[in-house]
Amino acid sequence: MVYTRWKCDRLPVFQIKLFTQEYPLHAAVGILSIMFLWKHMGHCSEETERKHGWWAGYPYWRDPIGRRNEAKYKQLILTNDVDITDPKWTGCSREQLERLRAIV
Repeated sequence: MVYTRWKCDRLPVFQIKLFTQEYPLHAAVGILSIMFLWKHMGHCSEETERKHGWWAGYPYWRDPIGRRNEAKYKQLILTNDVDITDPKWTGCSREQLERLRAIV
């Protein structure tokens, strides 16, 4: 069997190997970019962007999307008889909630 780059280099393992050999600087920049994005942008979501990115749009207390979502979730809780004091949702016992309610 004859070695041909067409047959061998189509395998993903060899594609990565050959790319890093032929373009080491590009590969390093790509890996560093991925690491940076993973570390610094992994926490981004619609919620955090709305709360901390207020300078780019509406402040979170009068954001129309946030208000719409809040109304939607309130309605879901009301129509489905969800007990919001249930430890499943709060993560703490009812006694702790009572103590907190007494403090506040």
